[in-house]
Amino acid sequence: MRYVDKLKALFFDPSFLSAPPGTALGPTDVTITGRGCVEIVGCKGIEAYEETRISLRVKEGVLSVCGEGLSLKTYRQNRIAVCGRIDLVRFDR
Repeated sequence: MRYVDKLKALFFDPSFLSAPPGTALGPTDVTITGRGCVEIVGCKGIEAYEETRISLRVKEGVLSVCGEGLSLKTYRQNRIAVCGRIDLVRFDR
């Protein structure tokens, strides 16, 4: 094995070839900030919108955010932020 090939084997990280979170090929990216906000990247649409439950279509099925005083703070392309008092975040099929 050549020296250059050994270096490539040591330093090349194949994870760079995978799609970033939230893209069409990657998984849904969910970030929870305390109990006040959930940001979802990879949202395909809104299933239900109520003050106590917001359900979103994602690649893995339906993601539901439950709590009180929930509202959408961000809704751009495939990125959405749900804010309020978050009690539960779950995936449903």
